[in-house]
Amino acid sequence: MERASISVVSSGFIFSVTQKENCSIGHKAVIIVLKKVNRFAPTEEFASQLSQHIVAKRPEGLGQKMGFWATLGRRTKQRSPKHLLTQYFTFDPSVMVSEAARRSLVEVLDFVLYP
Repeated sequence: MERASISVVSSGFIFSVTQKENCSIGHKAVIIVLKKVNRFAPTEEFASQLSQHIVAKRPEGLGQKMGFWATLGRRTKQRSPKHLLTQYFTFDPSVMVSEAARRSLVEVLDFVLYP
């Protein structure tokens, strides 16, 4: 019998608060669903960085996994800056988010950005 893969739901919150007449403005919340490729994969640091990336870049959707050429970082017609997996990662601009996730031994399944 094959064991089910382990999934992790990770949430990161980024606060940029401005106080004006007893009203707080600028709260952002991100919920990320990650699947660990390896059960020993440390996901906390990558999840925190990915939540900050999502707030900064505001992707419109997850997108799809890219083929061989996009993995090498070459620009193709498939690459869209509106999709999370095909954006260049804020903390390492030389790689896309999909490659950064692969290096962190996780797969990004979904995300939600609350304005």
